[in-house]
Amino acid sequence: AIQITKDTLNVVKLVINKYRGDKQSIIKLLSTPNHYSQNAFYNVSANCPSRAVMKYIVSFINEDTNYLLLQPSYSTPNDGNTSLHKVINDIVRGCMITRKFDLQRSKVLFSKNDNNEYILDNARSSEVTLILLKQLNEVQLIESFANNVTDKKLYCYFLDHENELMPKLLWARCTSDRRTYLMATLYNFNSARYLFKWTISWIKKIIK
Repeated sequence: AIQITKDTLNVVKLVINKYRGDKQSIIKLLSTPNHYSQNAFYNVSANCPSRAVMKYIVSFINEDTNYLLLQPSYSTPNDGNTSLHKVINDIVRGCMITRKFDLQRSKVLFSKNDNNEYILDNARSSEVTLILLKQLNEVQLIESFANNVTDKKLYCYFLDHENELMPKLLWARCTSDRRTYLMATLYNFNSARYLFKWTISWIKKIIK
């Protein structure tokens, strides 16, 4: 175990340099899990806020080894979080990881932990959400909002794109319980009346 200090990057480099550029051995070192199934990528994501350390260790990841960034942790019951779950709200560190998946980003953002939560669901920063939403196709966007109707960040995005997305959203269903979007707005009426009013206004447009 390495104590997190201002010299953490130097210590990490010192250890990795022992392998003299043997990338296969370095990846083996970084991917070796502890008894919680946590590899080095997860531990840096969860316990080391240094962007320099994150940048350094993910530099060893390519398209053949990016699956290591999604290795789930089992430190507690109902865990299953990955490195990306842990850094999704850090624009810089989160993007360092998502870039490693190139065209697979939209699929990766819908990876789930043991609580059935998508990585995208963990995004609590509006800036991060905006970046991530650009990685999704239309079907995934609608599915994400149907599953998180009280998320104001998603609501604002749909408000800006309502002409093309809202007609399809009305027919969407939650993936967990197959509840329709309209049923979800009624269920959350007390906490999100603005959403219900917006939805009804669109239904009136369709009826006309």
